Amino acid sequence: MYLFDAADNSGSYTPKASIGTPGYATNGPPGSVADADHYNAMMMAIANTITDAGIALKTTGEANDDGQLLDAIGGAHAVKAHATDADGTTHKTRALVACQTSQATGNRSAVVASLNGLASGAQSSVVACWGHDDKTVSTPGGQAAAVACYAAGGATDAVTVDGAGNAALACYNSGGFVSQFTALTSGSMIAACQGTQVTGSAANAAIVASRALNNGATVTNQGTASLIAASRGDLNKNAIIAGGAIATVMLAVADADHDIGAATKACAMIACRGAEVTGSALASAVIASGHGTTTADRPSVDGNYSVVLGCTGQVSVTADNAVLIGSNFGDTGFTHSDDNCIAMYEGTAQRIRLDADGNAFLFNLPVFANEGAAGSLATGQLYQTGTGELRIKL
Repeated sequence: MYLFDAADNSGSYTPKASIGTPGYATNGPPGSVADADHYNAMMMAIANTITDAGIALKTTGEANDDGQLLDAIGGAHAVKAHATDADGTTHKTRALVACQTSQATGNRSAVVASLNGLASGAQSSVVACWGHDDKTVSTPGGQAAAVACYAAGGATDAVTVDGAGNAALACYNSGGFVSQFTALTSGSMIAACQGTQVTGSAANAAIVASRALNNGATVTNQGTASLIAASRGDLNKNAIIAGGAIATVMLAVADADHDIGAATKACAMIACRGAEVTGSALASAVIASGHGTTTADRPSVDGNYSVVLGCTGQVSVTADNAVLIGSNFGDTGFTHSDDNCIAMYEGTAQRIRLDADGNAFLFNLPVFANEGAAGSLATGQLYQTGTGELRIKL
């Protein structure tokens, strides 16, 4: 493209003021033939498009180049400034950029660099997602986003982000799982997950770096202001924070069922292999504990400000301000029900007990007649004599 450079051309461009009714040339009487002003307007419209794209105009002394306008708008080939809605109308507030078989049907929605993306919610977006085998990555929720997600494989595989202000980030679905939100959730996130769900009426809930395996296992966060992180729902097992739970956390749980109940608040489950927080527990936790002979024999807490720590099997704390440490009762069962009490076990044998009155108890100490007979003990180890005296091995 080049500008006129004839000897009698004008050195400046002044758009002509309209003196008639806009219309079309008819090749008829004078006045219907395009004049110099009209040609100048068309020329400048093309020239401005080219220079705005950062391309310098040619001169008549240079090789003819009739592809500059195409170069200037070439990037638009990958962009659709509007998408067709179900009613057949078009909306300039919807965009598809570098996509294939995708739709942006929500008001002010966009799908970018994606395959089989569907941005159907208002102000929603699907970015860098791949819906393989005709599976869909969709954002029916308003202000919802799906970023770097992959959906493929079984008939139910999909990534669906519903509810207001929710996001799915780097989620991968294959093998019959669905990463999704329900319409009632808001302000929630799934990140670096497979087959996980935020459901019910949860708000500000998140699942991070978690995975559901083996057809039917789920990692589900229904609690409000709650988090599930580094969880693996293997062997058809579940990791679930129930609807109604508030400010609860599951961290590093795997291989068995994990549940935090609906009436709990400010509770945690950390580094567990099968555990539960039940009832209306407040500010309580199960830490570094796991199931016994069967996955159903799992430790639990149902008290306020209480902890199960380093325990295995079917044990529970039902008291307030209570701590149970190091027990292993398998499937035989044990309940720690004393308020304001710390109980330490070795397997099924109780070792130390600190009660609500400030008393300390020691249990199952080795028995020796005297210091000489206690030679097998380590220096500083406690033992008792046959008469019940407490001694320290020197």
